[in-house]
Amino acid sequence: MDPTAETTYFDLSDPALRAWAATANAAEIAIVSPGDPSHGHRLIEDALSELRERLSDARGRGASIWFMSDYPLSRFPVLAASSLLADAETVRLRLVSDEFAKACVLPLVEDEATAERVVRFAGGSRALLEEFAAVDSLAGGANEKRRAAAAAEKEVASRAWDQLGPDLLSLMDSWVFESCLEHISPEEVPNEAILASLIGSGLVRMGDRDLLQILPFENRQIWIDSLADAVARCTKAPDSWIRVASELFTLERQLRGAVAVRLEEEFGPTWKTDGLHEFAAGLVELARRDGIASAVEVDRIRSPLDWMQLADLITVAERLCAVAPVLGLRADEWQRVRSEVLHVRHRIAHMRLLRAGDLEAVRRVHRLIELRSRM
Repeated sequence: MDPTAETTYFDLSDPALRAWAATANAAEIAIVSPGDPSHGHRLIEDALSELRERLSDARGRGASIWFMSDYPLSRFPVLAASSLLADAETVRLRLVSDEFAKACVLPLVEDEATAERVVRFAGGSRALLEEFAAVDSLAGGANEKRRAAAAAEKEVASRAWDQLGPDLLSLMDSWVFESCLEHISPEEVPNEAILASLIGSGLVRMGDRDLLQILPFENRQIWIDSLADAVARCTKAPDSWIRVASELFTLERQLRGAVAVRLEEEFGPTWKTDGLHEFAAGLVELARRDGIASAVEVDRIRSPLDWMQLADLITVAERLCAVAPVLGLRADEWQRVRSEVLHVRHRIAHMRLLRAGDLEAVRRVHRLIELRSRM
């Protein structure tokens, strides 16, 4: 890249970026902000799709295009075809070395001992170095500065969690609060994109014995408390959550329909009472609570399976498999669906954040059902 090239800054949606791409040459650089992924993927996807050919042509003429963002790459959409972001070479800021950090901080603080303390508590973070150096310049005693430093670190942590996004928040939530982990093997991270995002954010760091240290900060409790606050603040359904909910909707309703057909084949017109007798009271009660006027007896409810828990629905499917598979799946395969999908269904039902792998677990069932339907 030519250091003397003319540099222009654009937002991804800026019409001027399209005009720039039409004439750009080797003497020009575009630095593009792809935007805030929390505002939705659709606008970013549309802009990336539209720009791909134009920016590729500009690069062919020697122009340079840099996408710069505070957000990790894993938060941006992966397009069905080739993606500008995914195809680009990824450059991440490294942690600041202690020697370099000390050289930067020393002119800003009282003495060398203070500089060493700032460097140690910053842990290679540029944001924390800046905040802690600013706190040291404040008037006041040691206790006041300590409180100010804690407040500053909490603010940095809050920004980091917001940038990380709900999917990675959920992963950190499961590691820190559910599994109480302080270290994890890189092989346990779901994929390379997530690993790169976490390392790039500084929230995990390679430690001893080739293990990743989770939240490698001197004031680790501040980051743990801030993580809890960030999870509680997540009130907008992420795109991945919506996709999983949609997949579960399809799966559960497919299963209800298949079970109803099989029960009617086995028990005839009395399938609602004879095939569901052990569940009848509970189904009537749930339908009654939902305001269904006909919920006096189970056979008077149009579709009693609409009020059956997924766990019970799978139980009925397993029993029906003694005669023939349900939706092409055998009883042992429905048992696997129970172990892999029920906990995902519970997270959706209770409006909790999902974990990495939840979408794939549900999609595996769909693919298997689709495959068996062709056999």
